[in-house]
Amino acid sequence: QKSERWQGEYDVGNLTTRWDVQWSRTLGANLVVGSASNRYRGERSSILITGAGLRSRALGGRLVGQLSLRVRSGKEYTSVATHMSLRWNLSRADALVFARPSRFQGVYLTQQPPYPFAWINRAVRPSRTPQAPPDPSAPLYRRYQRVTIYAEEFRGDELWYLIAPDQWVEQSYVSKVTVDPPPPEVGPGEKWIEVDLFEQTLAAYEGTRMVYATLISSGRPGPTWTESGLFRIWAKLPATKMSNPDSADGDPDWYYLEDVPWTMYFNGPTALHGAYWHDAFGFTRSHGCVNLAPRDAEWLFNWTSPYVPPEAKAVYAYGDGTWVWVHHTSPFEQ
Repeated sequence: QKSERWQGEYDVGNLTTRWDVQWSRTLGANLVVGSASNRYRGERSSILITGAGLRSRALGGRLVGQLSLRVRSGKEYTSVATHMSLRWNLSRADALVFARPSRFQGVYLTQQPPYPFAWINRAVRPSRTPQAPPDPSAPLYRRYQRVTIYAEEFRGDELWYLIAPDQWVEQSYVSKVTVDPPPPEVGPGEKWIEVDLFEQTLAAYEGTRMVYATLISSGRPGPTWTESGLFRIWAKLPATKMSNPDSADGDPDWYYLEDVPWTMYFNGPTALHGAYWHDAFGFTRSHGCVNLAPRDAEWLFNWTSPYVPPEAKAVYAYGDGTWVWVHHTSPFEQ
């Protein structure tokens, strides 16, 4: 078994294709390589690359073979045969994990929320009163379900929230969003982002109005904890590589990630970015960055400043990027 990553760009007649494919199959077998981003006759279209009866051989780190392409533009298909020379790399199969990006997405708000709201971060059945056992007649609330918080009550060292009539849940089962005023440095009507490290939530504002909210995964407690403070986005990249330069391959804190999507740097190397490799939003997870579900990261990338043109690989701000306020505010310390 050989695991490969194929990347490139080529032109075949009216077809221009940029592709980035991962494949794990015995070299030379029949295969379906996958899909790629491409333009056909000037329009975006889908592409299926197959190698039925593919003849290939390894030549100094390159894969050479005859591939057949079926290109769809609208409802029409065009077949193209081409000869390609592709770079390839090998890795152990037991060192690979196939990732399934999260399908979670936060909420776009058309009006200011009248009450705090939250996402259930793990399945819970409410109690009729705070600290009572779960009510068997109450519905089971599942992860990522959004609820409104109508009241709260402290009982000893526990905090309980009322999410429906006679339905109380303990604080640790939810990730809460509350409308907060902008920091004094933010001007009237300016865009700004609030990152709540305690709740593991993010909210986007235009002035005093909340326009978007979602869950995050920030840095784990310890040396990788996400730093609090008020910052500005200073660079945006549609995709970039990320690694830990202070660790070697095999160390527990070593990582290397390609094509990290929708990256927005705001505090030195700390960034807001999409995370396609986990679905743990609502809990700390990262090495210091603020992880977002891919759909949330794309929305924020398009909403924040500076603007990134479609073909740009990176855009830098010079003191005028969107504000990012990071804080850790525990309800137990107020």
